[in-house]
Amino acid sequence: MLVSLDTHHVLSRPLQAGRPEGDILWYHGFMKAKKANYAFIDSQNLNLGIRSQGWKLDWRKFRQYLVEYLANTNKLLRVLAPNKYYSRLLKPYSRFIVRVDGLRGSLELTKKHVTGIGDRSKP
Repeated sequence: MLVSLDTHHVLSRPLQAGRPEGDILWYHGFMKAKKANYAFIDSQNLNLGIRSQGWKLDWRKFRQYLVEYLANTNKLLRVLAPNKYYSRLLKPYSRFIVRVDGLRGSLELTKKHVTGIGDRSKP
């Protein structure tokens, strides 16, 4: 179970009319937090998806892109685990967990720069 720090708390009361809409939620203690969307990048599905398009992904460059781009914009996910054993299991994979917001506008950029094929046509 992967939970972001922003959505870990339980709502103490339902949202009411007249409150600001959007990504602001009211949590118990009346504190405000922004709702965040996260995605787990499954390497096998990513690999099969890229290969089905006739491309080959350079994993080293892809990882470097994720670390440089998403770490600089503070969009990496903080993983909260229920106990210390679970966090040890997920620790090697946590570098592949990124926010969906960080990937929305950069999919084409990722395809061009990370794979290194740019605008070349398929062979």
